[in-house]
Formats: sequence, structure tokens, C-alpha cells
Amino acid sequence: MGDTERRCPSSDDEAMSYAASRNACSDLSSASAAYPGAGVSPTPRHHATSLNHLAAREPPAPRLELTRDGVRPAPGSDLLTEDALLSVVARDLIELVSDASRRERLTRCASEACRMLYLNPASGRPRQWCSMRRCGNNAKAAAHRRRRAATTGGRPPGPDTP
Repeated sequence: MGDTERRCPSSDDEAMSYAASRNACSDLSSASAAYPGAGVSPTPRHHATSLNHLAAREPPAPRLELTRDGVRPAPGSDLLTEDALLSVVARDLIELVSDASRRERLTRCASEACRMLYLNPASGRPRQWCSMRRCGNNAKAAAHRRRRAATTGGRPPGPDTP
């Protein structure tokens, strides 16, 4: 990846901004769906203000340079900082929650342990979990264990257990 690396948030403030963005998206979409045309409560208003604040920073326009060795960021091209990345995310969230058709498809994962939001497909069968590999598999395995425990009377499976 060259000069840029993927990494976790480097500070508590930055992590709070990511969490605040996710919570704002969830609360704004829930409030808009539950109360269309109604007055806006203080919580969504606070989240709208937070998203607007995060989106206010203009992200840099990256430029590429072609060299004998390949492609790289052009000299003087600003790399994306944490604040600029949050601005891009906030702008996308503003676009998402202000689009009624997409906002209706915004769904929280059915797993109690997961806080992930995802965009359900516009057509076809809606998903239940953020990922079948992660939360869906865990939910199905837990349901299987509950069914197994109910049929074995809570005994662990053994040679005498069906």
C-alpha cells in the first residue's frame, strides 16, 4: 500500500468519532423511519449536528503519478488524514440517511452481540445478519445447540444420545 496503511483508530477521540458516526446513522435512520414528518427529537438533532461537523472538513483530492516503477501518489498530493477520512464517512452517511429509499433498507444485524448496520438489497430476500459467515453462523450454531440440548435433556451428546 505504499505510504498509506490501513490501521485502527489511533486515539480515543478518533474511535469515539467512528462510534459517534455509526450511532448517528442508526439513530437518524430509526427516527426518520419511525416518525416521518414529525418534529425532530433532541437526540437525532444532536447527531445531525455531529455529522455536519464531521463532514465540514474538505478532504484532499489525491493525485497519481505514473513512474517507471508503477503508480504512486503525486508529490504534493495530500494523503487522507483521520479527520479527512471521517469527513468522507460523514458525507456518505448524510447521503445515506437523507435518501428515504436507502434509509428504509438500512438494517441492524439480528445478532444481540453485534452492532453492525448494513444496507439490505433493494430486491430479493432481506438479510437477517450482517454476515452469514460471522453472525449468521453463530446464530445457527447456537440454535442447533439449543435444539440438541432440548432433545438430550441437557446431557452432553455421547454414544447413548441420539
